[in-house]
Amino acid sequence: MNEINNQNMLQVGTILHGTYKIESYLASGGFGNTYLAKNIEFDETYAIKEFFVKGVCQRDGNSTTISVSNAENTNSFELQREKFKKEARRLRSLSNPHIVKVYDLFEENGTAYYVMDYVDGENLSARLKRTNTPLAESEVRNYLNQILDGLEAIHNEGMFHLDIKPANIMVDSHNVVKLIDFGASKQQSTVGGATMSTGISYTNGYAPSEQMAQSYDKFGPWTDFYALGATMYKLLTNQDPPSVSDLSEDETEDKHLALPMPNVSEEMKKLVVWMMQVNRLKRPKNVGEIRRILQQSSVATSNNEETKVFSPHQSYVNPVNDDGKTVWTSKHGDAKVEENEQPQSKIEKQTSDDTANKNTHFVVVFILVIVVVCAIAFMTRGCENVTKTATNAVAASADSDSMWVDSTAADTMQYYGEDYSYGYHEVTYEDGSTYKGEFKNGNPHGKGVMEWPNGKNGYVSKYEGQFANGNFNGIGNAIFFGGSTYNGSWVNGVQEGYGQQTFPYDENHPEYIVQYDGNFKNGQRSGKGTAYYGNHTYQTGTWKKDELIEVTEEGTWN
Repeated sequence: MNEINNQNMLQVGTILHGTYKIESYLASGGFGNTYLAKNIEFDETYAIKEFFVKGVCQRDGNSTTISVSNAENTNSFELQREKFKKEARRLRSLSNPHIVKVYDLFEENGTAYYVMDYVDGENLSARLKRTNTPLAESEVRNYLNQILDGLEAIHNEGMFHLDIKPANIMVDSHNVVKLIDFGASKQQSTVGGATMSTGISYTNGYAPSEQMAQSYDKFGPWTDFYALGATMYKLLTNQDPPSVSDLSEDETEDKHLALPMPNVSEEMKKLVVWMMQVNRLKRPKNVGEIRRILQQSSVATSNNEETKVFSPHQSYVNPVNDDGKTVWTSKHGDAKVEENEQPQSKIEKQTSDDTANKNTHFVVVFILVIVVVCAIAFMTRGCENVTKTATNAVAASADSDSMWVDSTAADTMQYYGEDYSYGYHEVTYEDGSTYKGEFKNGNPHGKGVMEWPNGKNGYVSKYEGQFANGNFNGIGNAIFFGGSTYNGSWVNGVQEGYGQQTFPYDENHPEYIVQYDGNFKNGQRSGKGTAYYGNHTYQTGTWKKDELIEVTEEGTWN
């Protein structure tokens, strides 16, 4: 955990509201302190936000009670404290998997506190510092969809976050994003024609000109979208976004930021530049506009991208050359050849050798029988564990729209024979399949790309993303033979957590799904999600085992 300046923070061990014991410090910002605390009665862990304005509030010595440093600030402090409480109430009213849930609100020590979810995970700023490498575009796209879902819920309540940045985006162990730190958030309200705010703070590089100028009347969803675009730039490049110049309201020139983004698709570059327009009037106006661009680009990619066929239900074999020797290529391009103990090609040569004696022939035939029996057993086990993970219809779907993966990916992704050990390798197998990426103990582990030249309709043709012990595990983008895609979270070889599915448009069945954004469980649509249909309608609601069981919103999309 990063070092936190705990000056003016409550001491560890302090009991709040007779219920919560402070365990440690999580954060300290301009408008509040955040603590890790436990419910004494139920031994449950929470995060507690304390309203504390730096430069205005102070806590003397070991005192728990805060005081306002200047009497002239008392009225302002009390007003801001009431708005802090109002913010907590509105957050509590939100039910969204990508926004921290508020459970309790109380006043104590001369200020206010609210109790919320503690997200056991890592924020994206810490992730970048830990890895010192940009995120893959597919991973950023996955996180973006989740953030948009959370922002839409906030904006629909008339609130703006106003501090979107990597440090305020938490990712839990299931790769589910949660927006945190609403300390700078603004609640839109009108009293006697005047717009009131909880106060403005900002992070340089992520704040647009209207926020830096504290022009409250110019705030809107577009203010958050600028910060989100800057966040995407940081995630895609691991470079700090440039600070925006403060433009006058009369300036009409379209001023784009020069944003170098190597290894990023043109579609994603255009989206980032659009969101980071200096002129707020030229940014997206609502989440729906961004979603439409993402939906169009993802469908276009799935329909137009030329890929090799990759079928994860097929077992790997050692890559071999014509002499039956294992071949692999290192990251530096130098090929290495290693002897296999008893490659199948040599066994076949032995069985066809007319000069072999009868004893040797008998032994070889016996070995072949064992190999065939084992192969049949392995294939049978693989077939038994093939699990249908998605269908593209409200009712029944065509076979070409089904997506299948092997639920025992650890079995199908083993490398038999020579151990590829650790590090980066580029491997070509005798069936033409390839893997380029990181290994650990002979298995794909870390980041990598897998492709197969011979696929089966509905099976994965290409996977690019994270692996663990030979499994799809983490964030990954799969392209299926037949045109379907999945970009999102994987656990042990199946879709689990948040993700996005796309399907080719079927003109004979416009009622079929062309895109789904939402949660998955055990490879099926489960939890909250939105389905976009080929007839340009959409439905948002609760899903269970690929079926929409409760509709909370529906409409049309362009």
